[in-house]
Amino acid sequence: MLDTGIDVPEVLNLVFFKKVMSKAKFWQMIGCGTRLCPGLLDGEDKQKFYIFDFCGNFEFFRMGKEKPTANMLALQGAIFNLEFQMAYKLQDINYQGERLIEYRKALVDTLTQKVQELGREGFAVRQHIKYVDLYSSGDNYNSLTYEDTLVVREELAPLILPDGDDANAVRFDALMYGIELTYLDEKKYTRARSDLLKRVSAVAGVANIPEIQMQAELINKILHTDYVGTNLDSRQIYFVNQIVEYIVQNGIMKDLSMLQETPFTDKGSVVEIFTDMKVWVGIRKVIEQINANAAA
Repeated sequence: MLDTGIDVPEVLNLVFFKKVMSKAKFWQMIGCGTRLCPGLLDGEDKQKFYIFDFCGNFEFFRMGKEKPTANMLALQGAIFNLEFQMAYKLQDINYQGERLIEYRKALVDTLTQKVQELGREGFAVRQHIKYVDLYSSGDNYNSLTYEDTLVVREELAPLILPDGDDANAVRFDALMYGIELTYLDEKKYTRARSDLLKRVSAVAGVANIPEIQMQAELINKILHTDYVGTNLDSRQIYFVNQIVEYIVQNGIMKDLSMLQETPFTDKGSVVEIFTDMKVWVGIRKVIEQINANAAA
């Protein structure tokens, strides 16, 4: 009821019954209990005051050892939100290939596990228990709506607990999920791609580390090819997914003339779908490389 601008020296108990979010305001509120008050109790000066924090503000601002920082909490919530949005986007008919179906299933498993880890006893969790119960079950992810994404962003994502990963690793995860989601939305991700290249370049600069040496091929692909450069629209993604499905089932794709038949042409012909033929040429090179590797 009272937070800042209050000066009552007699205060001995502070009760936090809401999330404060602002560290400056948090310390101002604590300051309400620090006011000196001579002769308060039986002639004794005020020596201490108590804080009852029902909403996890101390944990939020890392007032104890080994507690997650507010920044880490926000990052983990952001990643949860991005993962949920991806699960929503991957329901689209264009993404129903076997590989993406499995990927979405793995996403849902991760999301439900994170929600289940919240438990049901914490005060903050109990305020949102309806949504904690709802999204603890994988069955409730079968037909997500846009409204679900809004609810999760507001009601659930802020509750998600950090998983102990290094902050830089978590930020990189957030960057990659952001790129993937932008890709699914068929939007440009120029700035995010630039950020990714900067980070990978920094990693390449310490390639003497064995773990980095093991990923040298992937690093070179990112830095020196269009491995993450190409934006595909929904029709192109559908076309590529059909190629992937065919190769998964058959191992190779020798006869490219079949690309002029259904299901490859269900969204249009190659010429209609790939107005920029450089994109199609890149895809064709990948197919030819797969065929060459299979024959070797």
